[in-house]
Amino acid sequence: MNDRFRIGELARQTGITIRTLQYYDRIGLLRPQARSEAGYRWYGADELIRLQQIVTLKALGFRLDAIASFLDAEAFDFVAALDEQIALLDERARRITAVIEAMQAAKSSVREKPPALRERLVHVIRSTLVMKEIDFQSHFSPEQLAALKTRELSADEQARVGAAWEQLFADIAAAKESDPGSPAARALLARWDELTAAFTQRDPAMEASLAGLYADPKNRAKAASAMPGLSEAWAFIARVRAASERG
Repeated sequence: MNDRFRIGELARQTGITIRTLQYYDRIGLLRPQARSEAGYRWYGADELIRLQQIVTLKALGFRLDAIASFLDAEAFDFVAALDEQIALLDERARRITAVIEAMQAAKSSVREKPPALRERLVHVIRSTLVMKEIDFQSHFSPEQLAALKTRELSADEQARVGAAWEQLFADIAAAKESDPGSPAARALLARWDELTAAFTQRDPAMEASLAGLYADPKNRAKAASAMPGLSEAWAFIARVRAASERG
């Protein structure tokens, strides 16, 4: 690729339309390096680096105004930005892989009895919903996302963990009117904390990130829509935990 190229060549090389490049120039997101006397836009290596950042961040779901603020910050570090984007893309790939594995497990269950197939398909639907909707990237650091990637579960392991949570939700629903300070309620809290610890590995920083994730009303609502019984279970566990802390 040449050291400098006009807008048409940049469009051909990158697949970004001329109209998009003109729009980025108009809003100040990607200015050309220079303009010829005839008014042609010329772009160089710095503009190509900035365009790569724009394309990647846009693919990750960031708005153009947020991208501009990020790239124009005085402390912007290109290498550090690439490291963070790689971690975010790795996390997205991990969640997509989990959905693919769930689909493959469902495919292998086609000849099983209807209840087994139904369970697999429900898992696929829920995995897809959670992968698409829950925003892990805003609440977990790149290092945490990388650590989670190393602990990713197979489709069968995910199904077992999902079944354990669903059973816990059912048991909580049956006990929701009980005394939150009772031994039975505290046993349910212990099961909740044990399942949560399987995800956080009892790492305080991971626990804080998970708490922040579900403290976000949007994530909380999306998770609840994908997992029936979750909202009621959250409320019950909060009451039991409060009673336990009071002694």
